Amino acid sequence: MRIIAKFGARSQPFASPPRVGSIIIDNVAGGRVCSSQSNLTGSQEQVNDVSAAGEQQVDNCMVSDSAPPSRRERRRTETRDRLFRAAMALLAERDFDSVTVEAITEAADVGKGTFFNYFANKEAVVGYAFEAQHKFMTEMLESAEIEREALRGPDTDGEAEYGQTFRKLMWVVRQVEERRNPNKRVTRTLLSLALTNPAVRVAHLEVRHRFLSTVQELVREAQESGELRAEFGEEQLAAHLCLVHLSALFAWAQGDDVVSLHDAFETAYKLVWRGIGCTVGRSVPDATV
Repeated sequence: MRIIAKFGARSQPFASPPRVGSIIIDNVAGGRVCSSQSNLTGSQEQVNDVSAAGEQQVDNCMVSDSAPPSRRERRRTETRDRLFRAAMALLAERDFDSVTVEAITEAADVGKGTFFNYFANKEAVVGYAFEAQHKFMTEMLESAEIEREALRGPDTDGEAEYGQTFRKLMWVVRQVEERRNPNKRVTRTLLSLALTNPAVRVAHLEVRHRFLSTVQELVREAQESGELRAEFGEEQLAAHLCLVHLSALFAWAQGDDVVSLHDAFETAYKLVWRGIGCTVGRSVPDATV
């Protein structure tokens, strides 16, 4: 499965003026990134033509999932990850405007020009964070482990009343959040950029659209199994669950308390699941976050 973040006329989340080409994220934790970028600008037709050519060039450099990565690919992955980790570490200490490409490359111990082999600009690094998180989420949903988790049975805290789909959802949320940077300042910065920075906002909206589709599939599964009430539309429920997720994340990032992000998510999801679920007579979890 590949996630394509395009830098073309049809989708320009990371660059201004338009930067034609693509970055393909092939594996979040240990995969490869092949890129084809150009600084060309021009008419709509020119941009579209070059964008299509760039996508073909990127596809040609991909290696099948069954083939082991070459030394060159491993080095590219390591360099990209160093740049990404360096940017996130700097965002834990500074405001976004104070984090320059030079600062990122210096912290990653690579040349400045190397940065642009992987990211169009520093906004693209933030967009990559969103893309990578959703890619990891879809991988977890497709893993065999999630089915074992659903069949594992409930914990002793009354989780049985929330059903198998709920356990799947919470397991995926837990896996994703274990990979999140625990620094609240980083989360506050990413949330702020998703609202105020035009390029990051577009990137976040694109990933959020795919996230909605993923959650919608879970909602459909829960309705078919009788866990969730069928009178609500699956799109409506998926959108509401996404808002609950963002709300819990915002409250956790804003607060100075020591409540874990997992506990914040679990409390929020249980309250909502109780309201839209089919089972009645359950005790309401503590809503204090």
